[in-house]
Amino acid sequence: MSLLTKQEISPFVLEARQYALRWFNERNDPRLVFHTYQQAADTARLVEESGQGNEATPQQVESAVVAAWLHNLGFVV
Repeated sequence: MSLLTKQEISPFVLEARQYALRWFNERNDPRLVFHTYQQAADTARLVEESGQGNEATPQQVESAVVAAWLHNLGFVV
């Protein structure tokens, strides 16, 4: 099960993704060239792939993907 596909997306992952998108759109800062929405999206995808390739539970993968979506927000303050 993919946490990132629209058909099977976790509500927590969806909310984190939408929150990150709103956050970056509201605080668009041209100084941020690395800590971007796209970097968060790439990180979330890689975290999900890593979690599913190991013995992580779906809940552990979900928590890690949510954290991946939100980890850059401190750089946008």
